[in-house]
Amino acid sequence: MCKYLEKKYGNGNHRGEFEGKTILELGSGTGVAGIVCAHLMKGAKFILTDQAQVLPLIKENLEVLIS
Repeated sequence: MCKYLEKKYGNGNHRGEFEGKTILELGSGTGVAGIVCAHLMKGAKFILTDQAQVLPLIKENLEVLIS
């Protein structure tokens, strides 16, 4: 999924397309796909969800990937 998103949105041709949009990912798992989306689709607000026991993993992955 991440490779597809990078191929589709990684070229910069979609700048501003997501400005002001809210994107919800249900069942985010590790959160990596949603984090990649947030990186590629600038200007959008992202909400990643999953079961309570998985949320610390999503937060940890986000911290690792943005640092």
